Amino acid sequence: MLALMATGCSWIGVSSSKAPLLCTDTYQMPIIDTAVAAAAGGAFGALAYDNRGCKNDEHYCGYWVVYAVPLALIAIPYLISAATGYSSVYLCRDLPDANDDPHASRQRAALDEDWRLMNAAVVASRAGDCAKVQSLEQSTREADAGFHDSIFVADVGISRCLSHVSNRPSSGAATYCFDATTDNEPTTVCMQSEAGCKHAVEMLPAGIPVPTCVAREPAAGNVDAGQR
Repeated sequence: MLALMATGCSWIGVSSSKAPLLCTDTYQMPIIDTAVAAAAGGAFGALAYDNRGCKNDEHYCGYWVVYAVPLALIAIPYLISAATGYSSVYLCRDLPDANDDPHASRQRAALDEDWRLMNAAVVASRAGDCAKVQSLEQSTREADAGFHDSIFVADVGISRCLSHVSNRPSSGAATYCFDATTDNEPTTVCMQSEAGCKHAVEMLPAGIPVPTCVAREPAAGNVDAGQR
């Protein structure tokens, strides 16, 4: 029992790993260690102060040893554990954040821009503004050809609008759709296959709740309005 009580929380619950995702960045365990060390140290101090009668009372001296020594054996390890924990947490917080990687930041920014263009094109296709969809398609293709080919033109509303403008064959009816809010605008994106829908969901910007692909027929939108 004494060995268990003398085991500091920080030694067990604080990781000093140099990997940002593995190390501990909260002071909860060191604070618990500090509280335990303070309590045991306070009790030890109170006994030490009250030990003035030990010189004249051997029985009292035995009482002092029985209680004071265990308290010291608890306070000292917890104090060391607290110091180790505070140091480890400080070092963890000082590690470079993986989110600060410039390359990753540029990738996130590019993906956000892809979805901003996609969102605008979806809204325009539902409104029948196919000229705007065509302009957005060109911008998306120039910015990210991979996103354009695998997601942008795979949306059924966009595909119908583009086939109407360019006389390309339509890609057919939608079967799988999901609702998402990108660029602060709620949008329904529809793909012709479940695999295509799931791929689009996987490509959503970070921080957006993961939607579910649902088999349904979306509103086709007034495509003919783009001619008027």
